[in-house]
Amino acid sequence: MTFQTQTKTKQKQKEYDSQEIKTRIVQSRVRLLLNHPFFGNLATRLIIKDATEWCPTAAVDGKHLYYNKNFLGSMDDQELDFVIAHEVMHCVYDHIERRGSKDGQYWNMAGDYVINRDLKTHNIGRMPKVGLYDRKYDENYTDEIYEDLYVNQKDKKETLQQRGQKIIGK
Repeated sequence: MTFQTQTKTKQKQKEYDSQEIKTRIVQSRVRLLLNHPFFGNLATRLIIKDATEWCPTAAVDGKHLYYNKNFLGSMDDQELDFVIAHEVMHCVYDHIERRGSKDGQYWNMAGDYVINRDLKTHNIGRMPKVGLYDRKYDENYTDEIYEDLYVNQKDKKETLQQRGQKIIGK
């Protein structure tokens, strides 16, 4: 699953060093361990993989944390903590397996609304401005939000994957 976003203007970002970003991810996991042990503990279980060649942002598959060095490099520490915790929560909420035959983009949007709400509620880092959040979903589960999005055919927000390609100039 990828972190969901809203559209933002295309920008050319600087090229970051993969080892530098991996070090920042490890530092983020330590901050999470110290400040939010539940999230930090789970984050340390994911194997960190530079996936800049194919992943324009960040993603998880339940075992790995994939990242784009240029996308994460553009974030400050608080945003990075939020994104790492966000990816962990896709695993916690089993969004990968629970999707089934649902529309992938609506499902990811619904999951992101729930995850971002929960992370904001628990003051985990700072949500990047591009994250999906709507107070109208404050009392809903992923499946309920999915139904609302799908049934009402809401405009599909641009996924972080699509936005990431714009950010890093692809």
